[in-house]
Amino acid sequence: MILNWTIKIDKILSVIAAFWMFLLAFLITGDVIGRTLFNYPLIGTPELAANSIAMIAFLQIPFAVAKGAQLRVTVLSAKLSASARQKYEFLINCFCILFFIIIAVAQFKYAVISWKILEFEGEGALRVPTYPIRTIVVICAFLAALEFSKKLSLKKITGEEGL
Repeated sequence: MILNWTIKIDKILSVIAAFWMFLLAFLITGDVIGRTLFNYPLIGTPELAANSIAMIAFLQIPFAVAKGAQLRVTVLSAKLSASARQKYEFLINCFCILFFIIIAVAQFKYAVISWKILEFEGEGALRVPTYPIRTIVVICAFLAALEFSKKLSLKKITGEEGL
């Protein structure tokens, strides 16, 4: 199989995202209970939640693409002939490769800078490091582009779509 190692990495990243979501749910629940019952919120919950959302989303994108589980609008493609649908899918895959490469390239400079200055978000008791999140965005955008590339090459070689 072409680039079989990427699916293993994609799965690991998706599991990390699911675990982080689980922890985040407990943190937010604790914050709500603390605010409501004791008038004492958990410090830093808004900063952690805001930064976690982007991280969780990007950690799950490569595996979703590999499984073909990304959101699709079938209104147009359902009305196309088989030949036109293949061309449409090819164009969509090319667009997605370009889109994720642009994200990875555009964010790479900011990820490097954030590591150099050890960028944090938040003030006071809890400061959340943003440099790991920026790095995750770059790596996962690149992996997503790679997964879309695999879809194109698999279709060309085998006629199948993936996994």
